[in-house]
Amino acid sequence: MKTKISRFPVLSFAVVTMFAIINVPHSITAEPVELFVTQSPPGPQNADPANWSGVLQYRLNASGGAMIAEAGVDKTNLADPAGLAFRASSSELFVGNRWGNSQPSSISRFIYDSITRRLTTNGVITGNSLFGVCQIAFNPVTGEMFAANFGNGVSRFTFDTNGTAQPNGIIGDGSTRGVAVSPDGRRLYVTSATTTIRQFDLISDGELSSVTVPGSGGLHFFAFRARQLYVAAAFDNCVYRFAVGTNDDLTLLDSFTMQEPVGIAFSPDGLEMFVSGHQTSDLIYRWRYVPVSDSWIETGTFDAHSSLAGVLAIPGGGLDIAFTPPGGAVIYWPSHSSGWTLQQCSNPAAEDWSTSCFTVSDDGTNCCVTISPPAGNLFFRLAK
Repeated sequence: MKTKISRFPVLSFAVVTMFAIINVPHSITAEPVELFVTQSPPGPQNADPANWSGVLQYRLNASGGAMIAEAGVDKTNLADPAGLAFRASSSELFVGNRWGNSQPSSISRFIYDSITRRLTTNGVITGNSLFGVCQIAFNPVTGEMFAANFGNGVSRFTFDTNGTAQPNGIIGDGSTRGVAVSPDGRRLYVTSATTTIRQFDLISDGELSSVTVPGSGGLHFFAFRARQLYVAAAFDNCVYRFAVGTNDDLTLLDSFTMQEPVGIAFSPDGLEMFVSGHQTSDLIYRWRYVPVSDSWIETGTFDAHSSLAGVLAIPGGGLDIAFTPPGGAVIYWPSHSSGWTLQQCSNPAAEDWSTSCFTVSDDGTNCCVTISPPAGNLFFRLAK
C-alpha cells in the first residue's frame, strides 16, 4: 500500500512524509512545486536520434526552494521532446515530440499521479499535420489543444468524452515555435523564431495584425502570468513581457536578460519564474517576483547539464496542512487524485487506520477537510 501521512498533534502541527517529520510554521503552508523541463538538443544535432533525450522532473517544497531531482520521463518513451503542457481535468502531461524536425511527429500523453508524483504512459497523438512539434497550449475556456509545428502551421485538436484527441484542422502556416491562448480563450498567439508574434481571432479564425519586438528576436515559447504574456527571445538573450489588454491586444512592457532562453514557466503562486536555456546554455534561470515594483530579480541558476526547451510548473501535490486561526487546520491534497482515500488514526504504531470521518470537500483544485484540534494526537494519510 502506498501512503503519505500527516500528523495532527495537540499543540502544534507537522507534516510527515515517509515518516520524516517536517516542521510547518503557524501560517498557511507554502505550496510545493513540481517542475518539468525537456532536454532538447539544438538543431541540427537533433537530427540524430542518438542525441534525443527525456523530460527532467524536480520537486520544490515551495517557490524559491531547492530543486530536488525526481523520476521524470525516460527518453525511450519520447522522440526528441520539446513542448510541455498540463491538462488538469485529466491530470495529464502532454509532451510534444519533434522527431528531429524532419518527419511526421507526435504528442505523448502521461497520467500524472499527484500523490506519488509519478507519470504513467497514456498513449500517443499523431496525424493532423503534426511535424516537429514544439510548444503545446490548451484553450483555458474550450479545452481545445494547439500544437506549434516546425513543419507548417499549428495543429488543432479537441477531445471527445472518452478523452480521445480529435483532429480539428490547422491554423496559420509556415514554420512555428511557440503558441499561447489568451485567458478569455478568444485569441491565439504564435511565434516562428523571428521578431514577430502572429495573432489569430479564435472566434472567426482570421489572422489579425502582428506584433514585432525590437532586436533580432528568435521568439520561441510563451507563458501567461495573469494578464501578462511573456515570450522567450533566444537571439536577443532576453524574455519580453507584454500587457494583455481587455481586447487581448499586446503592449510591450519590458524585458529580462539571460542567455538563449527558449521556455518559460511560473510557480503556481506566481512568485517565481523559471526560464530554460537552449543551444549553448544548459541552465534553468530562476527569478523572484517583487510585487511592490512589479519587477523581477534573478536569484540564481540551476545547471541541468543539457540544452533545454519546454518548462512547466504545476502544484506539487501530496498531502499538506494549512492553519486556520484561531487554532484549526485544513488537511488538503490535489483534486483528480484517482484511487486515493484519506485515512486517520490516533496511533500509527498500532496500525489502526480507518477511513477518515471528516467530510471531504472538493473545489476542483484541492480536496480538503477542516479540523479543530483534537484532545490527543491524530494522524492522517492517503492510501490506495
